[in-house]
Amino acid sequence: FICRGCAVVDDPDAGRRLEYRNQLRAMMLAMGTGMRRGEVWSRRISDFRFYREAEAWRGVVRVIEHEPDTLKDHAEKVVLIVPRFAAWIREELQSAPDEVYYLGDGRDGLGMVSPNALSNAFSQLRKKLGFTGFKAFHGFRATFITEAFDAGISAKTIQRQVGG
Repeated sequence: FICRGCAVVDDPDAGRRLEYRNQLRAMMLAMGTGMRRGEVWSRRISDFRFYREAEAWRGVVRVIEHEPDTLKDHAEKVVLIVPRFAAWIREELQSAPDEVYYLGDGRDGLGMVSPNALSNAFSQLRKKLGFTGFKAFHGFRATFITEAFDAGISAKTIQRQVGG
């Protein structure tokens, strides 16, 4: 439904499929890295690196952290993607080689206007599915912690990544 390097093809459902794809991508990246919604929302395809290790795909995401209340780059950190999600994210990125943003619009722009739009989409989906007691997008951080422990990642590395 997305034309490589051009506008969305005439398809009345293309926008809805793109929205669902971006929601799934956001959820998978949040569960695989423990990133907050703003970090997920702003990722560029060029931020991702993948490598093969012991029959499993591993991945990292480069994140530039900004000083509070400024746009000056403060520090760069590398965030690891737990193996269970790394292979899926890698395949997903290979399926759209012309995109610039992870949550892209099929061309070179962002598919969602803000991190709040991402949270609102998940809140609506959660309500539609009848999930209760779930902290919307932020709840994926707990999933990451569990997945990381299950993958054998050290407690210190996990703590450093989620900021706890």
